Amino acid sequence: MKKFLVIYQSPAESLEQMLKATPEQKAASMKPWMDWYGKIGEAVVDAGAPVMRGLAIGKDGSAKPGASDLSGYTIIQAESIEKAQSLLVGHPHNDEANGLKVELHECIAM
Repeated sequence: MKKFLVIYQSPAESLEQMLKATPEQKAASMKPWMDWYGKIGEAVVDAGAPVMRGLAIGKDGSAKPGASDLSGYTIIQAESIEKAQSLLVGHPHNDEANGLKVELHECIAM
């Protein structure tokens, strides 16, 4: 089995909205995710987590706000990238109309 990194991208407003949500709103927003995890079952290697905006680190160790809209990740496994792609059909984060995007990257064994 190959491993794949699923990267979630969101506009800053989405992250702010998530941080301000009530516990009930957070629980309701997680239901589609839990349904998706259940649907793909053992293909989930690491359910991942949301992430905060990062820092771009210079060679000298200096830092400035990162330009990436990375907002989370999941690691899945599948026999091929095509199979991994099929696991993402209907994913709850994939909503480009609202600025939410999903990327799929194969992890290379070293």
